[in-house]
Amino acid sequence: MGHLDSELTINGCQQSISMAALLKNALPTPKIIYSSDLARAQKTASIIRDACNIEDKDYHATAALRETDFGDYSGKLKRHIHNHLSRIKEDLFMESPNGESINEMQRRVIECFKNEIMQCAHDSIIVITHSGPIRAILSHCNDISLKQLYAHAIGHDINKLNHSNIQLNSIS
Repeated sequence: MGHLDSELTINGCQQSISMAALLKNALPTPKIIYSSDLARAQKTASIIRDACNIEDKDYHATAALRETDFGDYSGKLKRHIHNHLSRIKEDLFMESPNGESINEMQRRVIECFKNEIMQCAHDSIIVITHSGPIRAILSHCNDISLKQLYAHAIGHDINKLNHSNIQLNSIS
């Protein structure tokens, strides 16, 4: 959870292989991948890059797409820090001890989204990231409050972001 740099699980590898097959067949030929620089996201990107024949030069791993830095709570099970998570979802400016606020994560993600990812919007882009950054992008693009989006679960599905009218459509 958070910035803990854990490896992709066996289940995660299997899901990534399934996602790669869907992406290869469901989207126009993917040209570019942006991902979080954490190991689990990079492994997912590697599996998808291989399946979709995306060149190394078109793969961009960045810390800007990391999950919220929960600081002292990173790596803890959600059930053990439920009260803290509830508080920071209510007060998006509240920082985790030695970490960042959800608002700070949103600023970091949206800066990357606007200044890097959307600059390539003419190509088919795959973004591999975590639930917080997905919510931040949805909030930004659809003018929905981030707090409102935290009331909904974000799954590990593949979603297609249509940049002409900025919406997510599940394709898995």
